[in-house]
Amino acid sequence: MKTFVRFWTALLWKLASFVAWWLFADPGFIASYYPFIFMYQVFKGTAEDAALNLIFAKTTSGPPLSKAVTIYAWDNSMYARLSYDGTNYSAPIEIPPGRFFHFSQAARRAQVYNKTAGSNARFQFIAWYVISAY
Repeated sequence: MKTFVRFWTALLWKLASFVAWWLFADPGFIASYYPFIFMYQVFKGTAEDAALNLIFAKTTSGPPLSKAVTIYAWDNSMYARLSYDGTNYSAPIEIPPGRFFHFSQAARRAQVYNKTAGSNARFQFIAWYVISAY
């Protein structure tokens, strides 16, 4: 019974946290909710008709693999694809304008491109890293 109650309590807490994050969209909230994630990289740009490659943690001092990715699309629809190994990419994920999605998926690289040719989408990627768990 205790396991059942803990499971549903944890699930409801995560749901409430996600709703709060959805409303406020503050990176500091993520860092405070997940205290073991305290390094992130921000990538901003404009998607093109051809796939634009993003490489997470290009520096040698940073960790090689992000543990979660947050993707924002500001003004036009776009597609995003994530890659765990840097070679094989996931199926395209459509991101409507004015929305963001958070994926708890490890990724080394990402590709972004426009949904509609000629309608360039401005985007923002945040790659979250686990440095140490307390």
